[in-house]
Amino acid sequence: MGFHSYRNIGFSFTDAKAACSKWRNNFAGFDPAGKEQVITFVKEQEYLLLSYFGCEYRLNCENGILEKKENAVWTDKLQMNEALAVYHYLGDGTGRIHEAGNWVPESALDPVRIRSNDRTDPLFLNFAKDYSGKINQLEERCKIAKGEYDPSAGDTAWIFYPFPEIPIRLVFWEKDEEFPAQVRVFVRENATDYVHYEAVSFMIADLFQKIDENR
Repeated sequence: MGFHSYRNIGFSFTDAKAACSKWRNNFAGFDPAGKEQVITFVKEQEYLLLSYFGCEYRLNCENGILEKKENAVWTDKLQMNEALAVYHYLGDGTGRIHEAGNWVPESALDPVRIRSNDRTDPLFLNFAKDYSGKINQLEERCKIAKGEYDPSAGDTAWIFYPFPEIPIRLVFWEKDEEFPAQVRVFVRENATDYVHYEAVSFMIADLFQKIDENR
C-alpha cells in the first residue's frame, strides 16, 4: 500500500483534476449522521470541522470541497496524501468500533503484502537512509511535529495522532555493525475500524513529510 502514498508525495490534490472531482462529487451532499459516535468533528452549518495532525480542516457537506486553514485563511490547495487521508477518515469506518488493542505493524493491514510476504517499501527505506547517523536530528524534528516520546522501543520511538482515534507509532533503530538504519511504523489493531487500510499509508507518508519539513 505504500507505493501509492510514496508516489503521491509532492503532488497537489487540486491539480489532479479527475481525482479531485471524483472525491468532491462523492462527498457532495455528505450526511454525517451517526458519524459523531465514531470520529471526532464539529458540525457548523454546512461544514464539518476536524483536526488532522493538529491542523484545522473543514468539509463543505453541500459540495464536498475539503479545505484547511493556513495563516488564518481557508484554502482548498491540499496535497494528495492529506486530502485522501481526511476524506477516508470521514467516509470510511465500520461503525463497530472495538477496543484499540495491541500495536501491529502497518504492513499487517495490507492483505496483498501479507500474502506476498513483501515488507519492502521505498518510503521507509528512504526515510531510514536519510536519518542514518542523525538520530538527534530526527528526535528534534519529531518534537516539532508534536510527537510524544515513547521510551519503550527502538533507539528512539514517537507516537503521533493524525486523528484522535488513530495513533501512529514510529520506531527507529540506528545502524550498527550488522544492520543499516531501520524504521517501522505501528498502528492499533482497530485502525481499519476507522479507515481503509490504504488510508494508513497516506497518513504515514504525510507524517514522514512533516518530519522532513521541520528543518
